[in-house]
Amino acid sequence: MAMTPIDISKTKFHREIRGYYRVEVDKFMDVVGKEFAALYTENIDLKETVERLEKRVNHYQMENKLQQQTIILDQQMSATVKKKAKEEADLIIQAAKQERDRQLSDAEMKKQEIQADIEKMSRKQETMRAHLETFLTMQLETLGGSGKDHGDKTEPAWHLIKE
Repeated sequence: MAMTPIDISKTKFHREIRGYYRVEVDKFMDVVGKEFAALYTENIDLKETVERLEKRVNHYQMENKLQQQTIILDQQMSATVKKKAKEEADLIIQAAKQERDRQLSDAEMKKQEIQADIEKMSRKQETMRAHLETFLTMQLETLGGSGKDHGDKTEPAWHLIKE
């Protein structure tokens, strides 16, 4: 049974013939009651303080737990974002390589086409030069010779045509 300061102050002792001196007992009971009241009040205050502090500790523990969970989630999200970014970068690089290869292939085909055109034009030029030479030779022969009969004034400039 918990005793309160009121219980102490209301306590009455029975009188007996050879009992204790009543004034001393009452004074002692007053002192004990006051001391007990102070201790009782202090105990209540301390219980309230402990309860308040336990609530704060629980609050901080919950905050700490939430912060740890947040950190873990952030780390997981960061890892996921990094992984997706790497995958995207790999896809972009792969697409760029494919595009580069396609462009190189197209350029190589264009180069081969141009080289074929150059060879074709060179053959055509040679053919045209040969035809022109033949034509000019025939014209000279038709005009009467190599052109040396006229005082070397009409000598053909073959060296200009062949180049």
